[in-house]
Amino acid sequence: MLPLLLSFPDEILVNILHFLAPDELENIFLLRNDPSLPKSYYQNLALYSKFYKSNTVVKDAPIHSARNASYLNHLTFKDLEYLVRHNIFIRPKEINFVVCGRLQNRGSLELDSNLTVQRAFPSYETVLKYSRYFRSLTTKFKVKILVTQAHQDGDTGHLDRYNNYKGENTSFMSFLRIFDSRINQLSIEYRFGRKEELQFTNFQSDIATAITDDSCVIDHLKLHMFDSAALVSNLQSNSCFVCNHLQSLDLSYNNMTDSDLSKIRFPTSITNVNLSNNLISSVRFELWDNLESLNLSNNHISDLSSLGTNTPLNIKHLNLACNDLKSNSIKSINNLNMLETLDLSRNLITYSVQITMPRLTKLNLSGNNLRHLFKHHIPSSVSELDISYCKVSENHERYKRRKLKVIVV
Repeated sequence: MLPLLLSFPDEILVNILHFLAPDELENIFLLRNDPSLPKSYYQNLALYSKFYKSNTVVKDAPIHSARNASYLNHLTFKDLEYLVRHNIFIRPKEINFVVCGRLQNRGSLELDSNLTVQRAFPSYETVLKYSRYFRSLTTKFKVKILVTQAHQDGDTGHLDRYNNYKGENTSFMSFLRIFDSRINQLSIEYRFGRKEELQFTNFQSDIATAITDDSCVIDHLKLHMFDSAALVSNLQSNSCFVCNHLQSLDLSYNNMTDSDLSKIRFPTSITNVNLSNNLISSVRFELWDNLESLNLSNNHISDLSSLGTNTPLNIKHLNLACNDLKSNSIKSINNLNMLETLDLSRNLITYSVQITMPRLTKLNLSGNNLRHLFKHHIPSSVSELDISYCKVSENHERYKRRKLKVIVV
């Protein structure tokens, strides 16, 4: 195949290479050979095409997950050194970094200054060394920080393979400055250890400082730290979020309660909020006009009355799956006239009530103990209705006349 490809003019060859998968380019042009060795002109073209408009992760180990491998293209440290040494500029769509760090006894986070997890992830020094090169490739960066807890006695136990610290470490704020305080997506996730040991005091203050600093631009923020009390207190003391660029916020898996949420002043720039997998029982926090998508799944919500009166009319996507909602609760949200998708799966709904949302196109009622579903209770705008794992006994042929896709298992 290689002779055929090389027979095309360069301008046509480049376009053809863009359509080949990364593994095909590696096999055809032998890109898996020692990256430090000089490459031919055509190998450099293939290397450029391999990363062209791709979601690239800086990682020195294969991407084992099939889900991640389908959209992530990993850039090894040797590839990186080769590109910089030969002044080759690739054009990825975005660059992803995963950096390990651990919380010290005083509650501050220190990022590893050396390679971690058997040289799989880049260190702070690696990112800093090539920071100017990274910024010349793209303006979109996704950063995930995996946080572990340092023990007072210095014994990290089963965390040893995730912490291989040598030399000095680096603060969270110093790391953000590498990207000129511009990060498309920032994820901070706590891994391992017991959550009662967590001491986030200084680190969460750093987070609050970062997201309330006008010079720091974060578009998408994800915080999975299992310590909502400390998180909320820091955000509140720093006037919460004042960053006008934040578009989505993920606070799932934080054990947040109704009281915690009532203390947060969400920025009005946010359009997407994920509060799933918390301890929320009602929706009594203040909402805003720009909100388009709200995920409240896997909580303990049984009452939607405040949501129906407090929610802006332009919310389009609402996920209430896996809560304690009963049939009468649905009536409270019928005033959401802009709603397009509604997920009420796996609740306590036993009979259908009339839904009057005029723009609703997808309705998920699966996993309920629903026995009867009346045609006039479903808006004519609905094109997909999921009643799988229910006990509905009606003849579903009637819905086919209105071109409604009914999912039944």
